[in-house]
Amino acid sequence: MKNRISSAATLALLASALAAPAAGASSTTTTTVHHPAKHAPTTTTTVAKHK
Repeated sequence: MKNRISSAATLALLASALAAPAAGASSTTTTTVHHPAKHAPTTTTTVAKHK
């Protein structure tokens, strides 16, 4: 279970790292679309880390 959480956290961090520059280069509409997707994994990662 721990490995699975770590993998999810790593993927979430990678997605955020890749999405940030992409969002900056893309239009405002794309940024808006990316935001909810970015917040969900971040919240999950925080909860997983606290456990």
